[in-house]
Amino acid sequence: MKRLLYAYIAAGLLILGVITPLSQGFAQNAPAYRSFQKATPQTLEEAMRAPRVPGMPQQLKFPYKQPLEPVFDKVRFIKQEPPSTLRERIERLIHGIYVDIPPEYDLYGYEIRRYMAHIGGQAVLNSSQNIQGQLKNIKTAEIILRYWHKEIDKEASVIETEIEKTNASPSVRSSFKYHRGVAQAFFVEANSWLGNNRKLLEYLDDIGVDSYEFKDPDMTFKNFMQLQQYAIHLKARNDALEQIQGYTPFLRMVY
Repeated sequence: MKRLLYAYIAAGLLILGVITPLSQGFAQNAPAYRSFQKATPQTLEEAMRAPRVPGMPQQLKFPYKQPLEPVFDKVRFIKQEPPSTLRERIERLIHGIYVDIPPEYDLYGYEIRRYMAHIGGQAVLNSSQNIQGQLKNIKTAEIILRYWHKEIDKEASVIETEIEKTNASPSVRSSFKYHRGVAQAFFVEANSWLGNNRKLLEYLDDIGVDSYEFKDPDMTFKNFMQLQQYAIHLKARNDALEQIQGYTPFLRMVY
């Protein structure tokens, strides 16, 4: 009975906004109020596992500070001179993937980074129109990635034929196997990175900008379950981002 009384007092004070030394004492001693404080997430992990407290206000927020976005200006692309040796041709399989090259030679990777540079800032997340615009940018980046993947697969096939035709040395074969493996791993992780960014924005677009507010450095939701679902999408995006940052040309990406 005492616990129930505490809960009613705490809830009533919260709803009415009456905070005095006496009322604050009642509220902070109430088990339900303490549970509500405990349930307010401060990290992604807390948001994903935090229990819902029946009868308590559902407006919740957690820190989400907007990162400093990289700048990728438009460039005029130039076709590289053909490789002079088989080894050089093999090494170029990971140019723009694991090896940084000048932007004017990095047709696919640079454009992907340019389209993905500004997809998650405050101006984007608080505007339905801007979210939809960035979703188009992500889909464009996905198309570029598919073309890049096909190009590398085609080049790897030609190299493999050349290796067999010239009876290349074991070291050349080993180098080819390594470089092709790095490229294939990249395309899997890049696809996951783009896909998780797309799913995150699609979720926000689906629930609508009236369901939340991003005011640096906090993301505030009105609905507890939507907060948890957003946290799940954001963690998946962040995990994929961490993977793609392992490739030197993509180290500066922040979303």
